[in-house]
Amino acid sequence: MKIDDIAILEAHPVKYQPLVDGDPIAQLTWEDVTFALGTIEDTAPSLLVRLKYGNEPQAGRQLLRRLKGYAHIAVSQTRLELSLEAIKRLAETALEVSVIPPICPTCGGRKEAMIGNLKVICEPCGGSGLIAAKGLASKVGMSEADWRKVEPTFHKLLTLLARWEDEAKAVIAAHHNI
Repeated sequence: MKIDDIAILEAHPVKYQPLVDGDPIAQLTWEDVTFALGTIEDTAPSLLVRLKYGNEPQAGRQLLRRLKGYAHIAVSQTRLELSLEAIKRLAETALEVSVIPPICPTCGGRKEAMIGNLKVICEPCGGSGLIAAKGLASKVGMSEADWRKVEPTFHKLLTLLARWEDEAKAVIAAHHNI
């Protein structure tokens, strides 16, 4: 079985409730999670989970250094001319979006907006519930035109972060026979 999601149950101590096929199963303590993460050879999945669910800023700093390296390689493969500062902001924004998805301020992530009594797809986010490309472009400090050029690289970074989180979840599930 696979973990579909890990949800924080309490702030202190941090506890997790793995969900399999939408049904809650045995609670795992933060100690259970970190012990399982310690068995992963690659540190990136562990760092991501420690940052995202354990609120460990040091893990975020270490992960960001690693992600900046991947961003630099990805940008160099596209032949885009980006400064080291722009690559850093790209990596920071990808990590931030992975850890705290940027909810659209217009619809609050609901994907719909009300115009009078009419419910319509939220125009600013295009019905995604998240900040549109324009918002991400300004977050990274780029024009929309430059953002469109670098957006595929940004999505590669998000995919990498998602893969690391999936790997961590799989290890936690296997370690605890979930």
